[in-house]
Amino acid sequence: MDKIGSIGKRISECRQNKHMSQEEMANRIGVTPQAVSKWERGQSLPDVALLADICFVLGVSADYVLGTQQTNITENGDEEEQTIILNNLRHCLEPLELVIGTGLVTLFTDNSYMEHIKKLRRKFSEQGILVPVVHVKDDMTVGKNGFQILSYRKVLYEEALDGIAEDALTYIMAKLSETIESNYAHILNPDLVKKLVDNLQSAYPATIQDVVPEKISYGMLTEVLRSLLIRKKIMPYLLLIIELMENILREQPELNTEALTEAVLISLKVSE
Repeated sequence: MDKIGSIGKRISECRQNKHMSQEEMANRIGVTPQAVSKWERGQSLPDVALLADICFVLGVSADYVLGTQQTNITENGDEEEQTIILNNLRHCLEPLELVIGTGLVTLFTDNSYMEHIKKLRRKFSEQGILVPVVHVKDDMTVGKNGFQILSYRKVLYEEALDGIAEDALTYIMAKLSETIESNYAHILNPDLVKKLVDNLQSAYPATIQDVVPEKISYGMLTEVLRSLLIRKKIMPYLLLIIELMENILREQPELNTEALTEAVLISLKVSE
């Protein structure tokens, strides 16, 4: 297979692994479904300006899409087998999964659930919460009309519906919303924190620049945020928390995460 065909094959495999149609992918990156089809059939290549968006939507690196990563994890260098294995490893632990029984699949086939998630994501953004991509997949082990909400393989919520009522999809999405809100400390990870910080930096460069990750690592910031989330809703104060953490660490650089969290909590109470 030539280089163009290999890139198209990887795009196709990644899209299908996310249970995403060509039309859905096209809408999310601002091209036509026909363009996506041509890429996947090896008839053309995406514009380089679209590469970042493609990688974000598919949840993979540019090296992976372009096939430039130096990987040899099979005895004979079988590219197709390596792709399958690496993809399985990449997606074995997802921050947010909605697993549905086979009896509920019809609720999700027309992608109308995407509109529910869009509204949910917008609502949480007003609270300072960034919802990760929700990976939806069917699994007969949850029961015909059952569903589970998982984060990194941990079941956060599960239920078996008595039947498929007219408002079943709305009900499932409501449970998803409740589960995200009550378990965001578990869902939050350094990649989400980086996206939140990058977004803040565009509006508040003086507060963020040269502070995160130079003085406060994404890992440290994530741990502090998780601890604070368990105690109270603090995500709208992220900018203030970063500023407080920098001030506290400047005076007490030896503080561990637990002590730093306590110091931030005290400072937050004073500021309120």
